[in-house]
Amino acid sequence: MTSRHVRAGARVQNNGHSNVRHSTNGLDTDQVKELNSAWHHAATIGLPLNSFVSVRPIDIDDMSPAERCRRFAVIRNKLGVYARLRGFEPTSIWSREVNPDGTGEHLHVIAHIPRKHLSDFEKTVLGWFPGVREADGGDHLEWAIIFRLACWDGPDGIVL
Repeated sequence: MTSRHVRAGARVQNNGHSNVRHSTNGLDTDQVKELNSAWHHAATIGLPLNSFVSVRPIDIDDMSPAERCRRFAVIRNKLGVYARLRGFEPTSIWSREVNPDGTGEHLHVIAHIPRKHLSDFEKTVLGWFPGVREADGGDHLEWAIIFRLACWDGPDGIVL
């Protein structure tokens, strides 16, 4: 199994605490190149990244940085378990993003989900979070979740 890990837009501070990060103003050129490389690598190994999910716990602004890390780690782990239970290799790129004022942190994941699992994937992810529905601008959600099918122009010119 080949694994490539790209950590973009976050710097681990060396102050004795794990998972303590500070915000950056965006990705630098090398980080963008790494993400682009990871996107193409996934396609090259036959696992094109075709499903985009954004998740924001409504109570995220009330959590400590460590609690946020744990919450998002649980979600990323669930994505991996979903893939393994359905017999395909977990393949994704993820990023945490926050507003300039430090509020509204959320997780973006673009993942490989075989077409035959896309409908089930959306239902399953929505089922992971009690009281959730797909984000529609309402403000009474415990979680806001957005699903999008990502367009990917494959090496043979086919848009998936």
